[in-house]
Amino acid sequence: MQLFSRKQKNEEKDLLAGDPHDPDYIVYCLEYAMDLRSCLHLDFFIGHGQTSQLRSVCVAVDRQRFIVNLLDDVPVLPSQGRNARVYFSIRCGRKSVPCSFEARVLRGRRDESGQYLFFALPEYMEHNQRRANVRVDVNKESIPGFAVWHGKLSSGGDASSPSLHWTRMEDASVRLADISAGGMRLEVLETCREYPALHARELLLIKGDFSVQGRKPAHLSVMGSIIRVNESERQKIKALAVRFQRWLCEREDKNVWLKVDKEGGVPAIGLWIFQYLLERNRLLKEEAR
Repeated sequence: MQLFSRKQKNEEKDLLAGDPHDPDYIVYCLEYAMDLRSCLHLDFFIGHGQTSQLRSVCVAVDRQRFIVNLLDDVPVLPSQGRNARVYFSIRCGRKSVPCSFEARVLRGRRDESGQYLFFALPEYMEHNQRRANVRVDVNKESIPGFAVWHGKLSSGGDASSPSLHWTRMEDASVRLADISAGGMRLEVLETCREYPALHARELLLIKGDFSVQGRKPAHLSVMGSIIRVNESERQKIKALAVRFQRWLCEREDKNVWLKVDKEGGVPAIGLWIFQYLLERNRLLKEEAR
């Protein structure tokens, strides 16, 4: 792929001092991100919904457009005309500067070197990175093998080496309200044996099959912490806001617990949500015909 030529930068500029509407300033920010190989997170819109699972790096930019190389292998590239919200952070001295903007897809390209998206240069560069992973309302039956365990500290044989003991929560007592790449909301009935012990900062282990067609199987194990509990004494239900902390990944035939990226979440769950929304959108269009 032929890349655009880029001017050489001889000194570090203050990224917050430029005119956010100036094309040269926008190009400068993207060139800076390209030099540092900053990860550009792409959020695509489907109707009024939003997906948040594609990661990329900028590989070329000029005053009309910029090109990103996708880090995630997606079966179908976003089509021409789709809008994306783009987020990234770049280092300026000791400070990390958040950047965000909206951009329109011009075209996609897939070849031996990778998958690329061509975007029109944005009209405005923001420095406010208030971003959250999209949540979708689903039930646990949508995720094969979905199950939840509660973790308790136990001393075992050696009191100086505490470990976690996991207790599975009864399927009939647990409901999934929504899920994102970064967390989920669970509803737990009072009939659950672990109900009295479910408080903020408690650990949960979630397992489920988040495989999508055309990709390798994604039977995930994700560890999360409860960050908020809302209890209804009348309904005898606890609503748990859970933030994912680590996920089990297979690397070179070894299982490794990876820290969950605060911006991108768990990649396989993000991709599963993307496909879920695409399918839901397709069914809605068919019903409207």
